[in-house]
Amino acid sequence: MVERPTTSWRKGIAEEAKELAASSLDPDCASMAGLFPEALLMATDAVLDTFEDELPTLAEADDAQVLRCSGARRLGPERRN
Repeated sequence: MVERPTTSWRKGIAEEAKELAASSLDPDCASMAGLFPEALLMATDAVLDTFEDELPTLAEADDAQVLRCSGARRLGPERRN
C-alpha cells in the first residue's frame, strides 16, 4: 500500500522535534513544522480521503461521468499545449 505524503511529513516533523529536544539539530536548520503546518496536513488528508472514497466509482463510470465528477473543464484552443 502506498503511504500518504502526510504520513511521511508527520514522521519528519516528529524526527525533527526529537533532534531539537536532544540538541542535535540547530533550531535555525529546523524547517519541517514550518513547511507542513497542521492545517495543511489536515486539508491534504481531507482531499485524499475524498479521492479514496470516490475512487471505486471510477471503475463503473464512463469518461464523460469521470470528467463531470472531477470538475474538469474543456480547455479552449488558446489554453492547449
